[in-house]
Amino acid sequence: MEQRRDLLFRLQQKHGPTIPDVLAARDTAARELELLDTADLDLRNIASDRLKAFEEFTRATAALTAKRMAGAKKLARAINKMLPALGMPGGKFSVTHSPLPTPHGFGAETVVFDVKLNEGMESRPLARVASGGELSRLMLALKVVLASHDVVPTLVFDEVDQGIGGEVGVRVGEALMDVSREGRQALVITHLPQIAVYADQHLVVAKGKKGGLATSDVEVVEGEWRVKEIARMLGDADMATARRHAVELLKTASAQSASPPEVPSPPARARPSP
Repeated sequence: MEQRRDLLFRLQQKHGPTIPDVLAARDTAARELELLDTADLDLRNIASDRLKAFEEFTRATAALTAKRMAGAKKLARAINKMLPALGMPGGKFSVTHSPLPTPHGFGAETVVFDVKLNEGMESRPLARVASGGELSRLMLALKVVLASHDVVPTLVFDEVDQGIGGEVGVRVGEALMDVSREGRQALVITHLPQIAVYADQHLVVAKGKKGGLATSDVEVVEGEWRVKEIARMLGDADMATARRHAVELLKTASAQSASPPEVPSPPARARPSP
């Protein structure tokens, strides 16, 4: 009896202070022992699960790579078809896939948009070679091609007319109108009348002085005032030839705006402003 009491006392000293604490320690030790006894089996099961997960991950990344390759070819083909009309006849858009040493959650490769702006030049990453105007036109081409997949409600194009004019400006204006027909609003800053005529609303930004301070005013122009503004953008608001040209540009743009889009969508059109 003394030996049993001594054993209980030492157990309480080590795992206590109470008998329930001692019993809880016994249960914990039993679970740990069982875990050690089945460790080899658990490791084998974990290795099998890991192999299955790796095989599924490899299949998923391979499927993603295949879709990226196919999508890149379609995207490049569609954009390259548009570039000559946007004033970039020597431009070429392409997509480069660079395999990663180890696949990640976003795939087995990195994807870079490359562009060659002129004949005889090598392709380089889009972010490094394009100027502001070229970048705006390339982005416009991307938006036109991806219009049915993009959910951005408002697009802003700044200096999209840089380095272009004439018929190319008309094509850019038409492309902006097409983008805005997909249920979006397009805000365009432009000095080119061939683009401005395609706006639903034409806003004129003018600098002036008020109270000895430089200010900027924004005004919506309509009707005759808009004709005068387009004529001014053409060169002379009072010249009869410029005014007739302005009227013709507005009529042409209005006729094209009234024509139904190829794909039905909520009504919205580009809103360029000079």
